[in-house]
Amino acid sequence: MTDEPTIDMDDDYDDITTPEEVLRKMTLMWQNELCAPCLLPSQMELVDILLDQIQGMEDDISRQRDKMQLRISLHRSELQRISFLTSDYVRCRLRKIEANPNNIPVPKPDHKNDMVYAKVLDDDVGNVTVTDWRDLNAELVLEMEKSSCHLIPFESVKPYVEEGKMQLL
Repeated sequence: MTDEPTIDMDDDYDDITTPEEVLRKMTLMWQNELCAPCLLPSQMELVDILLDQIQGMEDDISRQRDKMQLRISLHRSELQRISFLTSDYVRCRLRKIEANPNNIPVPKPDHKNDMVYAKVLDDDVGNVTVTDWRDLNAELVLEMEKSSCHLIPFESVKPYVEEGKMQLL
């Protein structure tokens, strides 16, 4: 297992300097949105940055003289992949909104029964408490070590997912 860098969701997007960083963060946002049982906080500023970078890369490719080069073809394929990721993130959010438009102004209060797979990305997550399914009045404390994966109630990890300390799988 490789150690993945932690991405702080609270960072100002102006601090993101390279297309690689923007893409890494967008990939994480896309995967979390796909796996989350509810609508996560919007990352449309990140989408706008990525769209601007895609446009710049397309302009660079269109200025190349030899359009048949393998390198140009590979760059176009990568741009199509990035465009799909961005579009699918927006489509996923729209599906969730269309499926439950009333939950957008008044969010569903809990997701205690929704289980998700989550991977710990950060060292300082600490311990997470979950309901003990054998005794519903008791709680279990789970130690969240970096790179560990857990099948866990979404409500227990939602704040960590939103902060970028955990990733939904």
